[in-house]
Amino acid sequence: METIYQKIERMVKARGFSLAKASKAIDRNHSYLQQFCKYQKPARLPEPERYKLARFLEVNERDLRDDEYGSQTDEMDNAVADSEFSFDAGSHSLSQADGEKLMQIFENLRRKYHLEGKEIDPSALLQNALSQLFEEK
Repeated sequence: METIYQKIERMVKARGFSLAKASKAIDRNHSYLQQFCKYQKPARLPEPERYKLARFLEVNERDLRDDEYGSQTDEMDNAVADSEFSFDAGSHSLSQADGEKLMQIFENLRRKYHLEGKEIDPSALLQNALSQLFEEK
């Protein structure tokens, strides 16, 4: 089975880019993705770099997640993919930008509460993330 490190390297090269060029495109030094793909440093591609790389490669950000990370957040992503959320007594329609912001809040909450690699209740984090999102509006 192809690892996320192999997959990213393959995707970059398939589009005719070097890892150095892709690293610079995500505002990192020229060896960043080489170290990630060859030496697994960092072990997981941080969210901001993953989103930038997805835009650079013109792929869905989900395609750049490893299986462990993806399986833990698929339920949350499916909720964000829906355009309507039931929130307290009302219903709010979310734009694509709101959905992306919600995912950023979700990831920040996962880091804040040290939930990486742990089983979580996505609905509880979703409720918290939605609260933060709508407080900003």
